[in-house]
Amino acid sequence: MEHDKEITAVAQRYRSGAFSVKEGWQRLGLGSAPWWSAKKIAAAAAIAVVVSATAGIFIHNSLQEPAPTEITPSGPTAPRYAVRAIDFEDAPLPLVLETIKETYGVEIVNIPDNADTFKLTLHYEGNADDLVETINDIFGTEIAIKE
Repeated sequence: MEHDKEITAVAQRYRSGAFSVKEGWQRLGLGSAPWWSAKKIAAAAAIAVVVSATAGIFIHNSLQEPAPTEITPSGPTAPRYAVRAIDFEDAPLPLVLETIKETYGVEIVNIPDNADTFKLTLHYEGNADDLVETINDIFGTEIAIKE
């Protein structure tokens, strides 16, 4: 009974073309939407593809790491201040200090008596002064480079 009232109400208010796409566009004042022709749809799709590809290229290029640049000093640099990379893998401190001497051409003083008990694993890139300072910070020693 209640259901019959609802059907009657819909049937009284129904009008032909109420669900027509064409008439919907006309009620909005746009006619039958001639501005969406097949050529315009194809052009819009092509533009979307080009913009997406361009964005992809820019994102890909921005994620790549820049090529490393080598810094060349403008004047003569003492080997002590040259930036070099050194790797140590569970190396005893006397071997580490010998490597520093050979790599940077410096003389190291204040080597602790128990230097054999210290082991170092480190990748270092920098100059001799900073490396010795880093070793002192790690082990609490007072190793120095002779002037």
